[in-house]
Amino acid sequence: EKTRFEDRLTVKFEVEPETEALLVPSLLLQPLVENSIKYAIAQMSKGGLIEVMAKCQDGYLEMEIADNGPVQDNAYLDTKSGGKEQTASSHTGVGVQNIVDRL
Repeated sequence: EKTRFEDRLTVKFEVEPETEALLVPSLLLQPLVENSIKYAIAQMSKGGLIEVMAKCQDGYLEMEIADNGPVQDNAYLDTKSGGKEQTASSHTGVGVQNIVDRL
């Protein structure tokens, strides 16, 4: 995606050193980064920023994907549904469910 968006996409990694040796299931973060690109960065004419952060918190690995795109307010506009707004709970996508299944 970095190639596709050229200078419109900036990716910043903030990874604490103690997290670098920890293992994460494959393709765990990909759906979240793809959502940031699809619903935030691609919508911005000047492009945007995606941050990938990892730290240890209370004995757990905490990872966060953030972007500077417009806030979705727990709803999105689904073009396949004729432009009707749907809540996240009515969304039929599989990205988050795939993450849950991998855990």
